Amino acid sequence: MTLSGSQKEEIIRRAAQEGLELASEHWVVLEYVLRYHEEHQVMCNFRTLIRKGGFDKRLLYRLFPGNPTAYLCRLTGFSFPPEC
Repeated sequence: MTLSGSQKEEIIRRAAQEGLELASEHWVVLEYVLRYHEEHQVMCNFRTLIRKGGFDKRLLYRLFPGNPTAYLCRLTGFSFPPEC
């Protein structure tokens, strides 16, 4: 999925509100989440990020402290996954 300029700006704005400065590692995860949502029409859960996305759990917690899934939902504007 290719983000439009306005979509990227909105995610950056939301991240700033959360006190988060997005680095390239953040965008790799965000792009996976956006692609997953585009294909499945739902937000992926944490387990999917680890198992299918191949992301390390510690990395996700370092990038998105506390609750990575909640963080990603707030940044993307997606609803929580059905399992949550």
